[in-house]
Amino acid sequence: MDAAHDFTEQRASLIRLLTATWDLTKDAGAKLPADTNASIDAALEQMLKRQNYEGGFGYWGQTEPDAYLSAYAMLAVGAASEKKRFIPRDVLERGKDYMQSQLAQKTRALAQAPGQFAEQALGQEHEAAHAVAVEQAVVVHVEAVRRHPRQR
Repeated sequence: MDAAHDFTEQRASLIRLLTATWDLTKDAGAKLPADTNASIDAALEQMLKRQNYEGGFGYWGQTEPDAYLSAYAMLAVGAASEKKRFIPRDVLERGKDYMQSQLAQKTRALAQAPGQFAEQALGQEHEAAHAVAVEQAVVVHVEAVRRHPRQR
């Protein structure tokens, strides 16, 4: 991947693509290329370096975390975990903690200004409401992975 265009969202997309390809080839009875696991692992290694101490992910290196990007990155982490790729437990725990804190923060904001949120959601095509739903789904997924870890 070109280093000038290598940021977290691209790594997460690559991981999601490779894990989806895994399922498609299995369903079709095809064989995966020998380097698929290595490609997933390499993308994970680079992406996980971008998880900050709070558990969120920034676009470049250790930059300020973004809740929506973090949800997407954790979806990729969950997909890789389902394919039995090694994910350190602290990555899952910090990611879960970050997503829960973001969910709580956004829930408090909703409770404080529901009228403003409704206007904003309508004006931005419900982007904020969708993001909250994605975050909730990620929290549930990460919690399920934590409660039922695969043998490594």
